[in-house]
Amino acid sequence: MVAPQSSTSSTSSAKTTSSARNTGKSKSTDKPVPRIFAVALHDVDSNKFQDSRNAGISWYVLLSALLASLSAVNVGWTCGVLNIGKSTPRGQDFPERIQFTSNTWMLAVGIMALGGFLGALLSGGISDNMGRRNTLVINNCLFLAGSVLLGTATTSVHFILGRFVSGVGCGIASSVVCMYIGEIAPIKRRGFFGSFFQLAVVLGIMGAQIASMFLTGHPEWRILVAIPGAISLIQIVLLPFRVESPVYLIKTHQVNEARHALLKLRRGYDVSAEWQDCIDALDEARETIPTTVRQEGKAGQGASESDATIKAAGGGEKPKPRAGLWRTMRGLTKDDLRHLFVVCVGLMGLQQLSGINGIIFYSNSIFLGLFDNAQPMVAKWACVGVTASAVPAVLLCMVWLDKLGRRSMLLVSFTGMVVASVLIFIGMFFGKGLIVVVMLYIYYFLFNLGVGTIPWLYLPELVPGYALGGVMAVACAVNWLFSFASGFVFPMIQWYLAQYQFLLFAGFSLLGVVFVMLYAPESGSKSVMEVVVKHRGPMHIVAKRRDSGGRMF
Repeated sequence: MVAPQSSTSSTSSAKTTSSARNTGKSKSTDKPVPRIFAVALHDVDSNKFQDSRNAGISWYVLLSALLASLSAVNVGWTCGVLNIGKSTPRGQDFPERIQFTSNTWMLAVGIMALGGFLGALLSGGISDNMGRRNTLVINNCLFLAGSVLLGTATTSVHFILGRFVSGVGCGIASSVVCMYIGEIAPIKRRGFFGSFFQLAVVLGIMGAQIASMFLTGHPEWRILVAIPGAISLIQIVLLPFRVESPVYLIKTHQVNEARHALLKLRRGYDVSAEWQDCIDALDEARETIPTTVRQEGKAGQGASESDATIKAAGGGEKPKPRAGLWRTMRGLTKDDLRHLFVVCVGLMGLQQLSGINGIIFYSNSIFLGLFDNAQPMVAKWACVGVTASAVPAVLLCMVWLDKLGRRSMLLVSFTGMVVASVLIFIGMFFGKGLIVVVMLYIYYFLFNLGVGTIPWLYLPELVPGYALGGVMAVACAVNWLFSFASGFVFPMIQWYLAQYQFLLFAGFSLLGVVFVMLYAPESGSKSVMEVVVKHRGPMHIVAKRRDSGGRMF
């Protein structure tokens, strides 16, 4: 945890606060603006405290991010719990005493991704209306309901319904967890905190695979599929005690609450500049949020969330959000976000097209084809080993991401996956099983080093708050849609292409290299609006955009 240090920043914020406190009036109107809360010392004495945009890792933000990431553990657990396949190490059917045909079992595996697609589509509207934290709390009720349905299932239809409900929860969580963490994390450490999502997903998958080795009998398998419900209860109890996203609170004109939330997240730092960044990243909010609210918020005062207070501040009627998804896609918002929208959606699609879903869902069958079928446990532990290789990859990403940047890590990851895919093909073509096994491990490691981790945290860094909910919903929905499709298409690819499938994956990864080089901007250590100002407009090659110092942005 980085302790606050002295700095020599401007005292204009303190002077403005003192003036506003003495007069009780705004600069743009003679109507009084009510004082909402006492200004904390570190909020005024900017000579003594650092700019919060340079804040490091605090315990409060760390615990908030970890708690929110428990939803990602549920996502990983739900994805990985059926990866063991219908035949268990004990030679039993899984789940025992429920009859499945091969088609209904494939549906049970894949329908979770279809639920994820629906949940992702709904996530933007729900989080924009109810808040990021509150959406996570409510979404855990879906995980709890899905766990109850799965744990009490007596028929295949009952079981599939439980998978679908859990999938809806996964879709909402994949979007909202990333939004919440991205909006509470300090700018300098967004890469570190944003990587929590992928790390939690990987740990969830690995935990489910290991538990599946021992909890597949009757009635143990019911405990196995119900574990996400227990994790959800922890969040339902504890999440309400964490702060809401300040960006969301400002967007909904809950300025007093937003101010308190930001102070709590950046305790010991001067939040004036970060407060203004939050305002600038919101709606045509630069037009719809009353000027008085912006001025007084920066100075240490705010406006009430009520319509009456906003009117008193000279803002008139409480404005309605104007930046819908359709307007964003057509470039009709104040900041033309067409380029950034395509980058967000494109990276999410390429993440799935790289072939990773085939490894996640069907790695068991891949290893069974490499090892003697009489030793199924070797193949199953090999699957766990592949997943375990992702843990050091994500940890390295957490350490390097804020230093090397998003573009560099994505290029290393995609390029490495191209090489690994080609070597897997060569190993399969010439019957070199050892090469295939080693390259599968390396492939999964490289995927999580960049491609698997960065797109989730990248979106909140590219899209301003007024459009983030809608863009995140579409991008995550595309991710889940491709996941659902690959779950059904991959067996056919295995059948028709055999080892040549990895040349196809290499081609998509190479497309990812080109896409990142041409279109993906660097967002590390930059505010959202810094990125938006440089890269608004229609599609363009980012290397042609330069900052004031002449450097490629």
